[in-house]
Amino acid sequence: MFRYTLGFLGVPILSYILPVSVRLLCVWKVAKVDGCRQRLASYGSEGIWPLYSAVDPDTSHVLVADTDNHRILLLDRHLRLRRVLLTGGLGGGEDGLEKPWRLCYEHRSGRLFVGMPRRKINVYRVR
Repeated sequence: MFRYTLGFLGVPILSYILPVSVRLLCVWKVAKVDGCRQRLASYGSEGIWPLYSAVDPDTSHVLVADTDNHRILLLDRHLRLRRVLLTGGLGGGEDGLEKPWRLCYEHRSGRLFVGMPRRKINVYRVR
């Protein structure tokens, strides 16, 4: 996933949000890197599996599908956890979320489309 941000003197900089594995430690992180693969920020710890993410272009918040923990995380533009947006579990749980693995955020309407196993898609209003 990528987006343009304004850098020094308002010059556009291309930055990327992607899942990163720390080898041999079984730790996954969400990382923001620049075009030269320099890490600008990251979020994650043991036990998180951020398979997919989406960016809100209005706020620069990052929505992350934490697949194995059955939840959607909301990170700020510096990739700090703001809150757990949606939770679930095997069988769907309270928010109907089970192993979310694809996200699509429609920022104009504030709708979040969440793809799950067995061709299931849930739609949530998150704004």
